[in-house]
Amino acid sequence: MSIDAPAPSAATSVSRVTVAPWPTEQALFALVLIVSLMLWAAILLSIFGAIYGLFIGLALFFVHLLLIVHVRGSGVRLGPRQFPDLDRRVRELALLAGITEIPAAYVMESGGALNAFATRFLRSRMIVLYSDLLDACGGDRAARDMVIGHELGHIKQGHLDWSILIAPGMFMPFLGASYSRARELTCDRWGVALCGDRAGALRGLAILAAGGQHGPKVDLESFAAQRQDLDTGWMTVGRWLSTYPTLAERVAALDAELSQRTAAAGKGPLRALGILAAGCLVPLVVGTLLVVFAGTRLKAIADAAARPSTGLAALGAQPSTDTSAHEDDDPPPVEAMGLEAAASQVQEDLRRLGELLAGAGRTTGEYPADFDALVELWETELPEEEMPRDPFDGAGYGYTRTGDGGYRLWSSGPDRASETEDDLVRVGTPPRS
Repeated sequence: MSIDAPAPSAATSVSRVTVAPWPTEQALFALVLIVSLMLWAAILLSIFGAIYGLFIGLALFFVHLLLIVHVRGSGVRLGPRQFPDLDRRVRELALLAGITEIPAAYVMESGGALNAFATRFLRSRMIVLYSDLLDACGGDRAARDMVIGHELGHIKQGHLDWSILIAPGMFMPFLGASYSRARELTCDRWGVALCGDRAGALRGLAILAAGGQHGPKVDLESFAAQRQDLDTGWMTVGRWLSTYPTLAERVAALDAELSQRTAAAGKGPLRALGILAAGCLVPLVVGTLLVVFAGTRLKAIADAAARPSTGLAALGAQPSTDTSAHEDDDPPPVEAMGLEAAASQVQEDLRRLGELLAGAGRTTGEYPADFDALVELWETELPEEEMPRDPFDGAGYGYTRTGDGGYRLWSSGPDRASETEDDLVRVGTPPRS
């Protein structure tokens, strides 16, 4: 930042002041512009998006229109007959900033708020000074000029231009807020340059913080050191989401030595990134689990819909835990005998196998260990008969020992697949000793 001349009075010639923008402002503006153009393209390519964008734009326009009506009709516009000294000072500072079209300036009662703002309507630009803030500055011209210079900085830097074009990017979390904070810090530099008194400019910020009576008594070093209270994860996230830098940050930004003496440890940004990473990770994990669960349920529903409807659920079908059955190349008997006859055959076969297993349990005190042992038992006890086969799939029945010493026999059922809901099952209790 450089100052070509001290703050002028009415009797001095005016030399323009030049101010370097905050280091991140121009880069952030370019990024906001790029994002906004992409979002506008997406909005305009969608019929509904264009309609919504039009209605939102009209709503914002009329809200702003009401503000302008309030300012022009209820505020007092400065002029040769309305607060001429203040009007003259606004004009001097505008010319000092190189603003050739002097903006309209208004004084408004604000209900105690200490604030000021710059705005525009169509081609006209204006600044609004709250009377409570002017009263708080009292006779401190430098503090007052800091406030006026800050608002003129918005006009000089073109912050009121292209508002509609960059609006989508300004609504992006973190990005729009970061650019807005950079603009405020740039305008604080304009306030310092135009008031010509760095100490007076800092008093102006202290008045914004503590009011007209207490502001001049604020210890600026202690106030700037309050930034250390913000050096936590959550406080940093909050600062990143804010469109205005805190007053403690603004004070430190205008005084390099003060900023260095009161610098925080810098742990907040890293912790804030951790919080944001966790905030993104949790929804990602939950979303993945929901997708997997939904996919599993949809597959189960699709499989159930694909199975033939047999009306055999009353036969006691249960899910199986063994896949010892083997399919033949020949078509299964069910295709010739029909579903009902096949189901009756299954019940009879399972009954006979159950009686064979019960006899073995009484004799040896335990059931065969696996399917092969069951085949050997059948061939030993009934050598003249062929071991029955499942009419639904043409293979042997499923058999397994249960953990309590009992057994489970099952048929694959009409869908010809084990471990499905239509399996026909017979369960045996542990043999008695």
